[in-house]
This record gives sequence, structure tokens and C-alpha cells, in this order.
Amino acid sequence: MNYFRLMKLLPKGEKTGQRYGGRFHQKTHLRLLVTQQAKFTTFLTLDFNQGIEWLNSAFELRLYHDAKTCDVVSFQGHKNIWPSQSYPNQTMYLPDEKFQHQWFLEDLLIYCIDNGLSSDEIYVLNP
Repeated sequence: MNYFRLMKLLPKGEKTGQRYGGRFHQKTHLRLLVTQQAKFTTFLTLDFNQGIEWLNSAFELRLYHDAKTCDVVSFQGHKNIWPSQSYPNQTMYLPDEKFQHQWFLEDLLIYCIDNGLSSDEIYVLNP
């Protein structure tokens, strides 16, 4: 479902290296950066800024266009998180940490869309 929500926000014809942004409310910003593209895959960075540092979120995402899925590659700089892991572990990730990241991204995207952000409201940022 995150794939389809992101497609509502990402302008059509996105290009590698292109930065997009959207703003709603007074201090809430969403920024998207397309970092890589292949025939069936797009890598992008999503930054969500609410004007309060500890509420900001940063995701690295992989979109699989053939399977129509979205994978959270990293969240807040934490990478290589397995879908399931033993607990306790050295990093103290929860057994379902990867699911938690996907779930948080879902909540964030729903929040953006419910507050009126769409691909029509997303604009190209200067490089």
C-alpha cells in the first residue's frame, strides 16, 4: 500500500537527481529525492520535517514498479534491518523492527495525503 501512496505524491516523469518538495500547514515539509532509477526500480530519499528536530524523519526507499511494492531500506540512518531477527540483539532492534518502519511510513504517507498533499501540490526544488 505504501507504493500506491507514494505514487500519489511523486510527480510523473521523475528523473534521477531530481528533488521534489511539498508543504502543508505552516512548518510541515515533505522532500523527495530520486537517487537512482532502473527499468523496474526507483530509489528515493524521503525527508519529513515538522519544524521540531526530534519529530523529523528520514527514509531511504526502494520502489519496485513491477511488483508495485515499497521497501524501507533505511530509517534515520539505520540500515540492513532484517524482516525478522532474534531478540535481544546487539543493536536492540525489535523482532519486527522492519515492519515497524514500514508501518510508520504508512502512517506518515496517510497523514500527508489526508492533509491535502498530492502530486499536484509537489513542486520541483532547485538543485
